[in-house]
Amino acid sequence: MQRQEYIGLPGTYTPKQPGTKQVGLDFSRIMREELRANGYPTNAGCDVVCEQPNICDLLADCGGIGGLTTVDTTLVGQILTTTVNGISDTTTLPFNTYTNGLTLTGSDVELGGTLQQSTTITAPTTFDLDIVKDNVKFKVDNTGWAAFGNGESASLIADNGTLTTRTGVYTDAFGNPTMGSHANNTSTSIYQQFYLNPQTDTSFLKVGRVAPDEFMLSQLTVLKSEFGYQNNTVTAEVKLVVEKVTSPTVATVIKLVGLNTYANDGAAAAALPQNSLWRDSTNNIKIVP
Repeated sequence: MQRQEYIGLPGTYTPKQPGTKQVGLDFSRIMREELRANGYPTNAGCDVVCEQPNICDLLADCGGIGGLTTVDTTLVGQILTTTVNGISDTTTLPFNTYTNGLTLTGSDVELGGTLQQSTTITAPTTFDLDIVKDNVKFKVDNTGWAAFGNGESASLIADNGTLTTRTGVYTDAFGNPTMGSHANNTSTSIYQQFYLNPQTDTSFLKVGRVAPDEFMLSQLTVLKSEFGYQNNTVTAEVKLVVEKVTSPTVATVIKLVGLNTYANDGAAAAALPQNSLWRDSTNNIKIVP
């Protein structure tokens, strides 16, 4: 009785007698035709019967898959083209937009553009943030600045190597805010400072030298105003102070602090220029004529 045997290609069969072999319909050829029908390249010269012991050898020798494979990719706009052994396929990639301060130029995403929403840039504790243009910069510093607090700071800085100016907001080690400006001239060792401290309700203006440590100071609080000279090296100060006091009675007073004392008019005139104030041994205030 004749039987019909299924040969592996979907929807096809070939009549065969038991023990017979039909040349050209071996398993390797069936595999190659299936591969070619689905767009995979195969070895064109392998259209003879292949009798490899397993499917891996069959694919390597007759299919062209197990051997050398070349892959190439190109991207044009949003179209990705992939070519495997000469067979190409394309994929449309999702379209990305770059907004809120970002701009796409060619294949580069660049910083710059229109802000479209409120934006925050956070500098972690271990990092600083600097925006620099030649000799000027905006600096967010996690170590603060000793002159106005050792916490953190955000300041504008200009520096040409000799002259430095800095103005900004600062915190101390406990997070208390201050505000100040500082200018320094390294060639003369002269500095200028303006400082506001809301924690103590104090503001001051100071101009001095780094060495020796001396300066002129104008300081204001809600109950006191003072102007004068201070030398930290020799612990000397001369100040005019206007202050509201509550003891022994409530009053607004004027104080002269650190006024020089001399034994007599002659000693004062020999030590001081004209129109200088001085104090005698009985606490009388006098003027050098």
